[in-house]
Amino acid sequence: MAATLGASVLAGCAGPAVPAPGPVAPGPCLAQVDDALFLTCLRAEMDEVWGRALRDTGRGYPSMPLTVGDRPPRPDGRAFDEPDRAYFSQRTGTHFPDEYLDAVRKAHGPDAHLVLTFTMAHEAGHHVQSLLHPNEDALVNDVEGQADCYAGVWARRMTDAGRLDVAVFRTAAAAELNRLSTSYAGEVESHGDTAQRVASVDRGLGSADPAVCDRGRLTWSAPPAGR
Repeated sequence: MAATLGASVLAGCAGPAVPAPGPVAPGPCLAQVDDALFLTCLRAEMDEVWGRALRDTGRGYPSMPLTVGDRPPRPDGRAFDEPDRAYFSQRTGTHFPDEYLDAVRKAHGPDAHLVLTFTMAHEAGHHVQSLLHPNEDALVNDVEGQADCYAGVWARRMTDAGRLDVAVFRTAAAAELNRLSTSYAGEVESHGDTAQRVASVDRGLGSADPAVCDRGRLTWSAPPAGR
C-alpha cells in the first residue's frame, strides 16, 4: 500500500509533540507500508494517550493486546459470522483479520491507513471501556456509541498536540462508517446509522475530556466502591 497518503496525518509514534500551524507531515506510523507494522505503531499512539488519561485519574493502563492476520479461534470453536470485521474482546484484545484489511484497501484505496486509524481508535475505546467497566452489561448502542466518542477524544488530544489533522480523521471515519452501515445486516441496529455514529465521533472531537462520552452506567468516573 502506498505510504504517501496526501494530506496531513499522524506525525509520529514517539517523541515530543510539536504543534504545527499547517498540515502535519506524514510520520513513522503512516510511513509503514506493512499493515501489521502500521497498526503496531498506531497502538503505541493509542496507549500513550489513554495511558496518560487513566494515570491522571489514578488508574493503571495495560497496553491493548493486538493481533493482525489469521483470526484466533473463538473459545467455543465456532466460525465467525463476519470474517472481515475488526473486533475487540476482553479476553484477546483487538484483532484485525486479513479479510478486513483487504476490504478496507478495496473500498478506500490509498486512504486505507487513514481509515484504519479510526478503526483502531474505536477498538481502543472498547479497551478503555473494558478497563473501566469490566463486568458491566450495558446496552450495545451505548457501548458502540461511547467507543466512537472515545475515538474522537483520542483524535482531539492528538490534534491538540499537533500530531493529527482532525478534518482528515473525521472524513476517513465517516467514509468507513458509511461502508459498514451499508455492508452488514444489523449494523445500524447495533451501532447506529452513519449520522448517529459521526455525531458520537464529533462529541469526542469537541472535547479532550473523556467524560463527554458518558452513556448510562458507562462513565469516566470511577465506579462506586464495592461494585
